[in-house]
Amino acid sequence: MKICYEIADRMAEQLRAKKITSLKIIKVAFVNIDNINRVSPNGRAYSEFIASRLCQQGFQVVELKLRTNNVEIVPFKGEMMLTYDQYNLAKEHNAAAALLGYYQNRRGEDISVFARIININDNVILASQDVSSL
Repeated sequence: MKICYEIADRMAEQLRAKKITSLKIIKVAFVNIDNINRVSPNGRAYSEFIASRLCQQGFQVVELKLRTNNVEIVPFKGEMMLTYDQYNLAKEHNAAAALLGYYQNRRGEDISVFARIININDNVILASQDVSSL
């Protein structure tokens, strides 16, 4: 959790430095960089922690756990941003950005987490933070 809060705090600082203080963000489960076709409990937890901290920082985060017309949660797979119709999703939720990322398990308990907040309309990275437990 400490790593995730550090990531969220740094990304919030980056957004504020760009004068982005009011942003509605869609949360997407993180995937293992070595197996991006499957979402694990770790990937879901990392995005939950980061989204929670972004909310504490004053950003609006949209919960996508319920099925909508544009998003289908596949059992044991989770939310995959690349399968969405991004324009319809943004319009439906009135969101401008998405929180997404990757993680990598390394030796033993060591992990790396790579997080991004991207503009849904043009895929430009608005904030980015990478943290390793080493």
